[in-house]
Amino acid sequence: MPWPKGIKRSPATIQKLRRPCTTGRFRRHGRVYKPNHHFADYAGYVQEHRLVVEEQWNCCLLPWADVHHRDEDIQNNVWYNLWPMMRAQHSSLEILDKDKV
Repeated sequence: MPWPKGIKRSPATIQKLRRPCTTGRFRRHGRVYKPNHHFADYAGYVQEHRLVVEEQWNCCLLPWADVHHRDEDIQNNVWYNLWPMMRAQHSSLEILDKDKV
């Protein structure tokens, strides 16, 4: 259900919008519901690729770290497709990839 920008959602409305996925996590637009995570937004969601990297590498990503999708498919969040790197490295990698095309 689309919402106009600027309208606040009540906790009851947010609860109704959550849909469980097959893995037992609540998933929405590439984000996973984990309200106690340090990168959780106001609704309690975290980007799934950041969670996958943190679980696989057993680490805590810093705010200035990015996750690169090796195959350029942002929906593919399999652990071997994700590279954690600093934001500057990620930006330069993206620029080099665009120059090759």
